[in-house]
Amino acid sequence: FKSTWRFVVVFTTALFLFNVIGQGHGSSGGSVLSPSPSKPGQLQSAHSPSSRGKPSASSNIKQKVKSSAPFLAPEMPAGKKNIENTENEITRQTPPMRSTATAIRRPASATPNLSSTPASPTVKRSLRAATLAGTSSYMLSSTSSSERASQALTPACAGGNPEVCGCASVKQADYRGNINKTKSGVECIRWYDRRVNIHPDAGLEGNNFCRNPINPINPRIKDGDGAWCYTEDEDGDGYGYCDVPYCFPPPTSCSSSDNDNNTTSEEMQAACAYYKCVVDDDSDNDSVPLARGEAKIGCRCAYELWDCEFGTKNCQFDLVRQNANECCANEATNMNWTRKEASCECSIKRYCEKGDGKKCIEFAEHCCGDDANECKCEYQTRACHLALESDSEELIYEYCKGIPEYCCRDDIIIGQDDNLGYSSKGGCMCDSFEAMCNDFPNSKADICTETPSTCCGDYNSHCKCDFFTYAVDNLGYNDKDNGADVYCLAARNILPNIDMAVESLQGIYDETGGDHWTNNTGWMTNASHCEWHGISCDKDDHIVEINLKSNNVTGEFPSNFLSKLYKLKTLDLADNNLWGTMAGTYDPYDYNDDDWGSWAAIEIDRSIFFNLRELTHVDLSQNNLSGEVDVLFAPALEHVNFSHNNFTSINSFKTFKRSHGTLRICDLSFNSIQQEASKFLKNMPPNLEQLILPNNLIQGTLPTSLESFAFLRRFRIDSNRLSGELPDFSTPFPNLQELNLSNQKQDNNTGFTGPIPESLSKLLFLSTLNLSGNSLTNTIPPVLGNLAQLEVLDLSNNKLSKFIPAVFGKLEGTLKEINLSHNMLEGSIPSDIGKLEDALVILNENKNLSSPAPLSLCFVSGFDLRDDAKLCPIERNALKEFYDSTKGQEWTDSANWADEYSSYCFWRGVTCDTANKTTEINLANNGLSGKLSTRIGNLSSLHVLDLSDNDIKGAIPSEIGLLSN
Repeated sequence: FKSTWRFVVVFTTALFLFNVIGQGHGSSGGSVLSPSPSKPGQLQSAHSPSSRGKPSASSNIKQKVKSSAPFLAPEMPAGKKNIENTENEITRQTPPMRSTATAIRRPASATPNLSSTPASPTVKRSLRAATLAGTSSYMLSSTSSSERASQALTPACAGGNPEVCGCASVKQADYRGNINKTKSGVECIRWYDRRVNIHPDAGLEGNNFCRNPINPINPRIKDGDGAWCYTEDEDGDGYGYCDVPYCFPPPTSCSSSDNDNNTTSEEMQAACAYYKCVVDDDSDNDSVPLARGEAKIGCRCAYELWDCEFGTKNCQFDLVRQNANECCANEATNMNWTRKEASCECSIKRYCEKGDGKKCIEFAEHCCGDDANECKCEYQTRACHLALESDSEELIYEYCKGIPEYCCRDDIIIGQDDNLGYSSKGGCMCDSFEAMCNDFPNSKADICTETPSTCCGDYNSHCKCDFFTYAVDNLGYNDKDNGADVYCLAARNILPNIDMAVESLQGIYDETGGDHWTNNTGWMTNASHCEWHGISCDKDDHIVEINLKSNNVTGEFPSNFLSKLYKLKTLDLADNNLWGTMAGTYDPYDYNDDDWGSWAAIEIDRSIFFNLRELTHVDLSQNNLSGEVDVLFAPALEHVNFSHNNFTSINSFKTFKRSHGTLRICDLSFNSIQQEASKFLKNMPPNLEQLILPNNLIQGTLPTSLESFAFLRRFRIDSNRLSGELPDFSTPFPNLQELNLSNQKQDNNTGFTGPIPESLSKLLFLSTLNLSGNSLTNTIPPVLGNLAQLEVLDLSNNKLSKFIPAVFGKLEGTLKEINLSHNMLEGSIPSDIGKLEDALVILNENKNLSSPAPLSLCFVSGFDLRDDAKLCPIERNALKEFYDSTKGQEWTDSANWADEYSSYCFWRGVTCDTANKTTEINLANNGLSGKLSTRIGNLSSLHVLDLSDNDIKGAIPSEIGLLSN
């Protein structure tokens, strides 16, 4: 009974549908589109050769069960039928509309492939016009079937293309593309049957693609703000939004004032600004990328301005995008920036700085410039670090693979016929790998395992032992292969060999012109090598010191020979004629056979000195060494002097090197180092006491947060090219005694700017502070007068203004020099400065200082303006000496005498003429004693001198005879 009843129901339903379809299409000439049996999902006409005749009832039932609704082609109005006949290449593939549809999807095959489908020029032009005009995404209102049959198709938005993008005006409900992952990369799952049934026309059936189903009751109400999908994300909410691009308005209206009905003039203006940028950027490209991620690099700002206002509009919820949009809007009026510069700075760079590795790669490739490898390296490295943070092997490979090309091009050089490879150990690749290992010691990429191969020579067991030991002890590295044990065991078997050491000395002699040394006594004779000039040995005849200073040692630096003196403690080759780099060379293939041809690969090995485990003092100053200098080149270094050479860069401070913890003094002054200060000041040896870097080409700014160096006493980086504001030195360098940042204002560099930090007053042990030759502004902080041990204060050649702090007078007896010259100081010079009797006081070229200077200052022998008649009038000085020589403090009446600022014409007993020249001194009976000063002869206008009835003794100065008046 059940089987019979089921058959009746099915048969009746099939017959009903058959009749409906036949009546609806039998006389209209319309086509019934159904999936092809041979190719599921491909739509074909019921009148095509593969499906002649009327469809069977069973096929319609299957179609209904599978799709929840039959595919019905609407009957076209008579006036529109010519479209199919004239441009059948297009309309034959136009998808049918569902009977209850409010939105439709055009399958991928709907756009003809012009490369494989024959088409006339007219058809091609029509297709191109349709594509540019944005007639590929359609919305149909919910109307009756008769109304729908006569209703023309209308685009959901200008530039709509549901296979590629979704229209913002309908919140991407029209999207029918194949994106099936959320913005976070989680794969979508198939749509639930319940959803498919509720939204039969939303393109949900049988797929896991991103959609935004339309509410069937009210088509204007959408499920979400954009295309989304369900997920099985364990940490998520079971769904997520997709990164589906929003449709961009077409460029066809940019040449006319008429805009599409669905697009406001403001939107079209913004769209046209982007289109114009694209055309200007690439005149050969006639397509406009629709997706935000695909927007032209140089036009990202133009796209941002459109997208935030008319596209996704999500910049109001995304702070990064909001800032980028504001930046783009501001820079749109900046005539000094190109569109590409604005797009790179406002859009791409900001996303990179917020952790978007892909944007960092884009910035490196498109924004840095063709030859700006340093910039490319910086952003490539950022992207690589972001990939390491994600611990995704795929991203690590993708984002880190560019580091050798952009950061370390000099480390890998391919010779003729791509055969000769010069590789560097301990150079740039080591810098990159070591830094990544420090940050991500146990990443899936296993960076730490690979690091020794870039930092250490192939057979340098000491270097690899030090690295793995540090990684395990300090980084928590999981040493799965027991690298520390293996290499440290091998290192313990490296022992000093006297014969090898003597051969090395002989090699040094031969390679550096030993026959022409100033003193070569004993060398290359039968005498013990310990008796050769400049050689010292221990009790076992191991060489512990080489001192050939100022000995005309000439030639390339003998790295390979020196690296074999395993017991060496002191090396002094200063003031000679050595050139080249300190790196050694190593030949891992020192054989010649058929496998390798006729060549050998030579490695530049900066780790060659790792076997010198006892070397502590090195002086290579005043030579011609060049290239990169590694101040941690040997494991036990304490004092290195590389000054007066031609080094151009400093190898980054690597924490795995043992000398990172032993180095105390480093002098690199008078070289040609051109690096950014903020880069080489990273990871400095924590126990440094002196870092001396003057007279180089160091540039950039000092880090705002310097690393802590509790033992640092001297920090000199004067005469370089630094700029920016001064950071706080008191916290990281609490025991600093000398700080010299002077003379950065060179060539076109402005030097340091901004105010002098008051925090400098917290450097309680500071004895020398030199900030001269910069562009510092504002006032001189009075708190600097609290530096009780300050001996030298040089603030000259800046833009300091206002008054000289009187508090510096408190430093009498301690301060030996105060130089405030060449500034914009004004007002009276404080009288307390006159207390600095034993100091140099330099104040010249401060044109707004008031006259006169304090009287006491004019008698400080180190005051540079004491002979300035305006600041220190000659007659005032003469009267002051007269006062002192006659014991003025004991006079009966000394009113106003020796006052710091008042005119001497008002001193008791002194009379002046209108030109302030002294004409009379009347101090009779006033308790004067002592002797008359010889300076009285400087009072050239004196008419009357009455010193009667006093107790003056001694001879009358002959200079009185000069008083002709």
